[in-house]
Amino acid sequence: MQEKIETIRPHALQNLKINEMEIVAKIREIVGTPADPKVRVSRKDLNLDNDYFIHLDIGGEGYNEHMGYFSGFTTSINVNATEYQSNAYGMRIPNLVRLKSWFTNPSYPFSDGFADYITMQNAPLTSKNIDEIARCIRPGGVVELWISEDWKKEIERLARKLHSEPEFGIEDEFKGSTGSIKVRIRSQISLDLEMSAEDVISSSKANNEPNSHQQQLKLQYSALTVTFFNSIYRNLHQKKITYPTSETETPGLSERTL
Repeated sequence: MQEKIETIRPHALQNLKINEMEIVAKIREIVGTPADPKVRVSRKDLNLDNDYFIHLDIGGEGYNEHMGYFSGFTTSINVNATEYQSNAYGMRIPNLVRLKSWFTNPSYPFSDGFADYITMQNAPLTSKNIDEIARCIRPGGVVELWISEDWKKEIERLARKLHSEPEFGIEDEFKGSTGSIKVRIRSQISLDLEMSAEDVISSSKANNEPNSHQQQLKLQYSALTVTFFNSIYRNLHQKKITYPTSETETPGLSERTL
């Protein structure tokens, strides 16, 4: 089992003892139930390293099998406005961070760049959801949507916010049982600190800083250094990680391919 885990999440081994239930309990303590829209929890609040892999499923209800159809995930943090699964009467949603009613357009109670991986299955890609998904996915993170093609304009808008292009027609591990196509968007957003040398110099001029020439050279060097390390960061987080599966495994129960 340990060998399989190392194959799946080599970058998160130091945190494997922290499971989703414990994380969700800490999140609830901080943001409340339903979540206070003015409160945002961070990795630091949860004592989680930046390398810890966080998966948010928007509208998620956990792994579900109903009349031969499969949906959901076993290890996601489920973000929903209801407490119970829609296809299993009386069954509570596991690992739930509950929001106020969807009709209120609630913000997600997470800090900017909180999650490595965000999914959404058969839920409306509203303007609010677009903004919140784009805000909460970290640089180099992955968004996957199981969604109708009727939302193509919204999908493209989300991709633009992430400086990316949507990938349509990719392999669906649920084998179409959700009734929707699968779309992947990789965030191409760099770190918040990244600025071009021209941006930094323009800012320096606007602020009338002293020793203009030396200051500009110093800032230019800093900007280029940050850009260099950001490029390394993006390359690391955009590597394709293949999670082992077999044809006999039930869709949704195995780990994912990012």
